[in-house]
Amino acid sequence: MNRPIFHLIFMVATMLLCPISGMAAGQFVVVIDAGHGGGDPGTLHRKFKQDEKTIALNVALKLGKLIEQNHPDVKIVYTRTTDVYPTLPDRTRIAREAKGNLFISIHVNSAQSSSAKGVETYVFGITGLQGKSAAEQKRIRERTMIERENLDIDGKQIDFETAVDIETKILCQAQREKHNKYSQEVAHYVQNNIMSALRKSDYRSSAVDRGVKQKNIFVLCYSPMPAILVELGYMTNYNEEKFLNTADAQTLFAQAIFRGFEQYKSNWSKRQLREEIEVPVVADAPAIADATRPEPAAETSATTEKPSATATPAPSNTTATPSDIATQASQPEPQPTTEPSNTTPMPQAAKIDVAYTANAPAGTEVPMLEKRSCYRIQFMSSTTRFKRGDAALKGLWPVQCYEVNGYFRYTYGEASDRSDLQQAILKVRKSFPDAFSVHFDENGNRIR
Repeated sequence: MNRPIFHLIFMVATMLLCPISGMAAGQFVVVIDAGHGGGDPGTLHRKFKQDEKTIALNVALKLGKLIEQNHPDVKIVYTRTTDVYPTLPDRTRIAREAKGNLFISIHVNSAQSSSAKGVETYVFGITGLQGKSAAEQKRIRERTMIERENLDIDGKQIDFETAVDIETKILCQAQREKHNKYSQEVAHYVQNNIMSALRKSDYRSSAVDRGVKQKNIFVLCYSPMPAILVELGYMTNYNEEKFLNTADAQTLFAQAIFRGFEQYKSNWSKRQLREEIEVPVVADAPAIADATRPEPAAETSATTEKPSATATPAPSNTTATPSDIATQASQPEPQPTTEPSNTTPMPQAAKIDVAYTANAPAGTEVPMLEKRSCYRIQFMSSTTRFKRGDAALKGLWPVQCYEVNGYFRYTYGEASDRSDLQQAILKVRKSFPDAFSVHFDENGNRIR
């Protein structure tokens, strides 16, 4: 075999076998792509002031702000934050280098007819290939490339074959089936949330659901992660252009996409937890991160999914619903309550001092944390007050919790210095990869 080709295949195979898309560190990475920009305005405005590029950027920045405020543990990568034009290959390169878990591209639609209206969400796909000859399949692919989203800044159709390197093509093709499954999942969440928001708004009489569709779009084809492209409405429709040009509409779209993101991320986290359960715990695991990872802001609402009546509710990472953000942002965080402990302290190793017995029987309710200045390891958030032996705790004990806005934050260990939690946090992350250290003052209030 030709040596360069062998090296290429080996390198791609290695990438496929190793954890990708930000999973190795347990951090969720979302790539937000505001369509067009700079010298490429996208669909031009008709009666109102903003072109597609401006509307897309406004929604993208609002979406990123919602994620930043409510999920500070999520890494946000933008393809642009100002009025510049990244090429389509640049956008997919940014997504690949970020090792993202999700790619969201935001656009506004257009049509020859001014009566066309509605919202639609796209995932990558080419229909009509099955049963066709190789030559016919090639013609279908070439025909489906003729999309406005596949034009460069000069209005020329981008060449799918020459715009990316062979390594990227192999990687994307090898991962496509898995990513398409999750692309469909997040696309339906986003589309449904947008339509739900529109139907509750003053614009409800004109809301049209065009559904989730497949399309051969470059940024969806070559972003090796679950990827969607949202068309927020038609600039060529007078009523929709008028609506899209308002700050209220742009906020509505950002909030709806955010809710879809939260639902998908919640499922992603549960899948990660299931994978952790299935993988045997390795003794003397190597250090995977330090104990100073970012500390998430307090969540301010209930999750979007209801727990089963028969199963132990799964931990939730869901934070504030967007509709509550404006009113709740100014409210002080509720003080955690304290419940007395009737148990006897037990000696702990390595400066980690837990003030209640580790020998509590199964069924013992997780006690509320004691008020004193210290560092603890927070590993889970849920609306449920768990007991020892509940599957959600994965055998971790002793633990404590504190309550904020109806959510119980579960913690493990205690130390006067953050560095003394290093070994304990490695232990906790074997079962809860997103565990992080938190700091409390002498009144039991979390220090941010």
